[in-house]
Amino acid sequence: MFIACHQYDVDVHNLSVNQFEKQMRALLNHCIIDVRTPEEYQEGHIHNAININVDNADFETQIQKLNKNKSFLVYCRSGRRSNNAIQKMIKLGFYKVYNLDGGIIAWQNEKKAISKISTPLNK
Repeated sequence: MFIACHQYDVDVHNLSVNQFEKQMRALLNHCIIDVRTPEEYQEGHIHNAININVDNADFETQIQKLNKNKSFLVYCRSGRRSNNAIQKMIKLGFYKVYNLDGGIIAWQNEKKAISKISTPLNK
């Protein structure tokens, strides 16, 4: 399933855990973004994900530092915050965005690995 954001001519793809993982392997030029709080991120995140908290006032400033030509795999705890983050990203000109349907909860329910090693914001 995907949501077409015709206002910005961008498709937001909501991916299952297996589809999200497949995209992580298939996309050569991508960035994984965890939009939860730093505390949630430290408890465990998808390997190589960078943490940019969607609820921080500087979210848009931090996101604008990223290369808009990359593909972005975005997730949060359950999917609500990542959808919000993706809408903000689209307004800022990002056009290749993928949302993990069900967030990290779904990821962990599928017994996928999580990491506790921080990934620096240099993508």
